[in-house]
Amino acid sequence: MIRKPFDQHEPRSTDILNHAGWTAEKDLAHFLAREYHTAVDIYVFNGLRVPDRAGGFTQIDHLILYRHGIAIIESKSVSGKLTVDRLGQWQRTWRSNPGKPENIADPLAQADRQARSLRVLLDTAEPPLMSKTLGLLQTRFGAFPILTFVAISTNGRFAGHTKPYETSVLKADQITKRINEQIATHLRGSGFKGMLRAGIGDEATDFTLSDAELSRIADYLMKQHTPPATSTRAPSQPTPAASIRIDRLEALSCAKCRSINVQVEYRRDYCLKCADCGKYSPLAYTCPLCGKHAKIRKRGAEFYRDCDRPDGCRQHTVFVRTS
Repeated sequence: MIRKPFDQHEPRSTDILNHAGWTAEKDLAHFLAREYHTAVDIYVFNGLRVPDRAGGFTQIDHLILYRHGIAIIESKSVSGKLTVDRLGQWQRTWRSNPGKPENIADPLAQADRQARSLRVLLDTAEPPLMSKTLGLLQTRFGAFPILTFVAISTNGRFAGHTKPYETSVLKADQITKRINEQIATHLRGSGFKGMLRAGIGDEATDFTLSDAELSRIADYLMKQHTPPATSTRAPSQPTPAASIRIDRLEALSCAKCRSINVQVEYRRDYCLKCADCGKYSPLAYTCPLCGKHAKIRKRGAEFYRDCDRPDGCRQHTVFVRTS
């Protein structure tokens, strides 16, 4: 389930570095949407910005919440090579200028800092997000699995002293396969069989979140998300919510065959029809801004979600433009 779609505005093409970073995040958001769009117990958040304990904010490019853990993915635009040496020093080169390497901060260390900040945020939530064990002991996030990854562009290459990082630094189109493998590993470590494996030292027993706990954590993350301010000046008059249109074009795909050759159709309700396999897929009715149930409507060449519930954000969000 895509709980928070990719919604960053495209920078000017002349702003080369920022535009390249935006493209890398957009591409990975597409791969995540294609893989987890219909998953009922896997939540995807793109561009999550949550408070940290230092009074600032932690920006997470991509976060995946599943029943046995969390994955944090840091996107890196790499059209040439991303290299790391034996001392853990990182460099990036561009295909347009391969002879001029750029020193960059350790992207895995950056993701690890995000994981530590997120763990504190979840552990200090009030009321607690996880239920008590046997109704007595409050479960905390201190040992909750939070994995970190770095995704580089599909046309880039990871080189140098790569062996320590070969399961953590991957191309964007390889990330979902690795996360699915980790989900399967955590699944084997859960339940009664997982306890037996842990007893013989085979695998560690992992957390297993209930539906209610999954929902509480997802709702809490959306509640804590704080978009960066676009202006320090307050408007003299409030803008009517009904006149606000937000473009958040989504990477839609078929739930049956994962093809992106789909179009929106009305068949008892709005859904996706796949031109490759001919099957129909449901569309998500969750408002990407506030998480409330929204209505899907069409106006001309645009399909949009109208969040007109009394407790919603009262805005409509364009998710498909057909022309």
